[in-house]
Amino acid sequence: IMPLPLVERLHYYWSIFSLHPSLAFQNAILVIMLVLSVALIVGFKSRLSAFLLLFFCTWLECRTFMVGGAPGIRIGLLWAIFLPLDRHWSLAARNRPAPPERILSWGTVGMTGQILLMFWISVAHKFGNPEWHSEFSQVYKSLWFGNNAQAPIGTWLRYQVGLTKVLTFLTLILEVLGPLLLIVPWKNWVFRSVGTLTLLSLLIGFQVCISVEPFTYAMMAFMLAFIPSQCWSWRKEKTVAASGQPASKVDLRPRACLPAIILASLTWNNFSNLGWLPRPPGPVYHPLAGMRLVRKWDMFQGGGYSYYQFWPMVEGIRHNGERVHVWLWFLKGEELTFDIDRPTDDDVYMPGQRWAKYLSAITIHRSNWDIFEAFQDAFLEYLCRKYNEEHEGMERLKKIRLSMKWREVMGAGEHGEPAAATLKKMNCPRD
Repeated sequence: IMPLPLVERLHYYWSIFSLHPSLAFQNAILVIMLVLSVALIVGFKSRLSAFLLLFFCTWLECRTFMVGGAPGIRIGLLWAIFLPLDRHWSLAARNRPAPPERILSWGTVGMTGQILLMFWISVAHKFGNPEWHSEFSQVYKSLWFGNNAQAPIGTWLRYQVGLTKVLTFLTLILEVLGPLLLIVPWKNWVFRSVGTLTLLSLLIGFQVCISVEPFTYAMMAFMLAFIPSQCWSWRKEKTVAASGQPASKVDLRPRACLPAIILASLTWNNFSNLGWLPRPPGPVYHPLAGMRLVRKWDMFQGGGYSYYQFWPMVEGIRHNGERVHVWLWFLKGEELTFDIDRPTDDDVYMPGQRWAKYLSAITIHRSNWDIFEAFQDAFLEYLCRKYNEEHEGMERLKKIRLSMKWREVMGAGEHGEPAAATLKKMNCPRD
């Protein structure tokens, strides 16, 4: 559904996954990534593993950008390069003396600054928008927004208008308060524990309601690094006191300040998106953009943007003349006669966030429309092939049609009239 020639016409970033289109080659690269991931988990050459994984994940997104990326994973890997992740509970730590329990370095400064930047820039984008500060309708709109795969709890929650208003207010409070608790200097380990739990609860809430994986999973793993050392020091024989090492270590040497430079560059770019600073010059911006690290953190900012609930309708005509709803068959395995009034709200649940983003890309974009029409051909050919693999004779598909149905989400409990349009018709390819 994402042929390499079409991807290369839309996207200019180089990717190792584009060197050869065969499935064997793609799987070989994924196996390498799996090996590097295991090495990072067990603490074998952690910094090198994180460095290589950062490049591989960037290349993977450059190849599959139409289904969204994984900024949380890349951000975690970026700061993992500068953190001593292999100091405890790792292969590398087996024959080493116990290290200091607390470490202050440019890497830890950068990691903390990244969390502050991500959440507070998000709040800055929301500032003054009525959906967040007066109507409290943004969570409701986000749950209905067509680009979001709805988790089962989110599907139930979008009918609870009053509760979504409360959650809108709480989301804004937690995004401000959680990062602040991480940097309170007095009794830091207590406040940092509360801040970590606060942000983890916020991320879990995102996942169970909107299903924005893998971002939420990656950021939840990232937040584990903020659990204070006092929570981990349960093995007395491994404590710093037993090893004779100092309790804290400060390493802020100027020659090791690359993480601070990266954080400053990311901050500059985010401030420029808000209009507070001019755009960074090319030598600052392009390396960050090439690594896919430039993020606005403006998801669901509100501010008068139109939100639409949309869903695809794929009508298939069998050789016996019957009309079937191919997309609902793909989603749920149900053999249903095609009806323009289907799917209903309950049928809009997507099989995953990747599918939601892909369908949004091939049906909503208006720039480079000729290329996206070619992606529609690839998508319909894929559905024809999948359907005909499981059907025989006159029940196989002869023709297929892609349509889109949508309606505007106007406010809490308010929707516009539904509309529909046919995007593509084609004959199913013969085997």
